[in-house]
Amino acid sequence: MGAMVHAVDQSEAGVLHTKNSCAEFGDKVAVLQHDLTQPLPFGAEFDLVWSHGVLHHTGNTFGAFSNISRLVKPGGYIFVMLYGEPTGRDPGEFAYYAEVETLRRETCTMSFSERYEFLSKLKGADVGGWFDAVSPTINDTYSYYEIALWLLQNGFEDIQRTMSASSHYVIARRRVD
Repeated sequence: MGAMVHAVDQSEAGVLHTKNSCAEFGDKVAVLQHDLTQPLPFGAEFDLVWSHGVLHHTGNTFGAFSNISRLVKPGGYIFVMLYGEPTGRDPGEFAYYAEVETLRRETCTMSFSERYEFLSKLKGADVGGWFDAVSPTINDTYSYYEIALWLLQNGFEDIQRTMSASSHYVIARRRVD
């Protein structure tokens, strides 16, 4: 679509993977290795800041959120996907988190490739989501209201959930003052 994209990953492997995956786009994609819990070297210059399934693995979700949210220019958008905490409305939510914790304990001494193979045999085509939930050492969860409050406190409005799921898929627009 012609946009300039700036991608950020904390790991050298993630940066390399992103560069290789986006090579066809040439200089339209810039990739930066950076810890999101630290301020990024950009100002409020982006039309869209997109974070899907990253911030809740940092150990400082609000700090990382604050760092990326300040990059959205007035009238621009932020999209975040964060793990939702169990609400108590669906017993399946608790069963899911209990299974994640059980699998984390069972696989904690395995290499990434061993863990992926183990989960692949157990979960089949759903292995990707399970691998993502089981592998990180930090999986913080949040209520929708916490996320909406963060957005409001950081100058966003028109806050909307983009889908109904136990995880939160939220988009909001930066106020134009």
